[in-house]
Amino acid sequence: MTKYFRNPFVLTLGSGLIAGYTIIHGIFMLAWVSFIPLFIALHQKTLKQSMVLGMAFGFASVLNCLWMVTLTSSFTGSGLFMGLMAMLICTVVAVLFRAFMMFGLFFINSINSNSLFFKASAVAFAWVLMEMVWTIPLSGMPWINYHTGDTLLGNFYAIQPAAYFGVHVLTFAVIFVNYLFASLVLQKKWKKLFLPVLFIFFYLGAGWVSVQWFDEHLSPSGKSFTVALLTDNVPPETKWNDRTGNMIVENIFELNREAVRLRPNIILWSESAVPWTYRPDDDLLKEVHKITDTAQITQLVGMNTDYSGKQVYNSLYCILPDDSIAGRYDKSTLLDFIEKRVGGILVPFFSDNGFYVKEGQNPVPLKTPYGKAGVMICNESFLSSTAVNMARKGAEFLVNPSNDGWFRETAIVEMHFYNARLRAVETRKDVVVNSNNGFCGLIEASGRISLEKRSKQSFVEPVIVTPNNKLTLYTEFPNLFIYMSVLIVVGFLCLNYKSK
Repeated sequence: MTKYFRNPFVLTLGSGLIAGYTIIHGIFMLAWVSFIPLFIALHQKTLKQSMVLGMAFGFASVLNCLWMVTLTSSFTGSGLFMGLMAMLICTVVAVLFRAFMMFGLFFINSINSNSLFFKASAVAFAWVLMEMVWTIPLSGMPWINYHTGDTLLGNFYAIQPAAYFGVHVLTFAVIFVNYLFASLVLQKKWKKLFLPVLFIFFYLGAGWVSVQWFDEHLSPSGKSFTVALLTDNVPPETKWNDRTGNMIVENIFELNREAVRLRPNIILWSESAVPWTYRPDDDLLKEVHKITDTAQITQLVGMNTDYSGKQVYNSLYCILPDDSIAGRYDKSTLLDFIEKRVGGILVPFFSDNGFYVKEGQNPVPLKTPYGKAGVMICNESFLSSTAVNMARKGAEFLVNPSNDGWFRETAIVEMHFYNARLRAVETRKDVVVNSNNGFCGLIEASGRISLEKRSKQSFVEPVIVTPNNKLTLYTEFPNLFIYMSVLIVVGFLCLNYKSK
């Protein structure tokens, strides 16, 4: 049995399963050990063997996404075939991704060095680079666009360094520790196992110092204000007809009445809460204005905008208390195959309804009476570039209206909320999340979660937002850690070549 568990394929498959689960759920404790079996399996392997093991690791990690089969089948209404095809595509992508990473890692891993820290650093920096390169084309597929650093998103102090170097520094820390543990085990240096543990405590200590400094130096750019989350939680498979339509509309009216009783400054709706395109004379919006008029509330309404023919914008409207439109944000990073055609392919669900989404152009924050609101619609909160762009253009707080209805039975909804938390720390902006059938709440600029709520029923919840115009190091120089990684990896390779 012991010999069986020393088998490289067994180690790799086990590591892939654990690492994939840890990334999806952000499990802090498993983050520091889930890649150890992989690095042990890779020890003294040839290039071909390393790539084969990488493929096995990718295959095992994607098994955590078996929910895609039933989800895609339900989403498209086309049976298991479409679900199996989606799973097959994701598996191929994961396998190629890890094979690519093991190809690059082989050359770093073959560096001759007497310094364990030197080699562990080289591997971690290289991992950051290869992961960054591979995930760029996956920006529209958040269900497989993971970062190793996502394993730390469940811990408040572990995510604090992201304010300086983004998710990349989180990835570096995880891989550095795992490689260090694996190397010490392989060399049977049991007494030195305290070194990676010491690094973890040092890393968390740096996070503690960072958040203490931020709390002491936070300078609000305006008065705090109240945002009411108006969450209708309508199942996405609900068909719009006379019966359900009247029920949904009346529910929206009742939620607005409840929000008025809370006297908020802003009401935030979820993504595409109104299932038709905007018109200035829209009857529903006119009735909503009658309900909220006396309370002088600004509305941020998720509603599509007609573009031309079968194309619409996925929009968020800022409607002022006097019923005028202060601005509109159009989603600029679309979901591949679902909102946007890729290679001419569009998932049948949208084509059956006769439309697909047009990419928004030149996204800028919405100007509200309480500060500039940076907008991230749905999957845009998985991308640091969206939040960074908004912060650099003057956003004082961030809002994330979304619809997790089709993913409500999967771990994606948890990942969605955790990624919004990472965006809060990276930009040091409060993030208000309103997700239909998902997690809703407020994540403060420090990364503290002041409200996290999920329900199958409609609800209205108030949160207090504090705007600020602070720019973090990561906001100003989002690629700084990547440039550092390039220089260090090239330096490592040059030194190794010279020594040979």
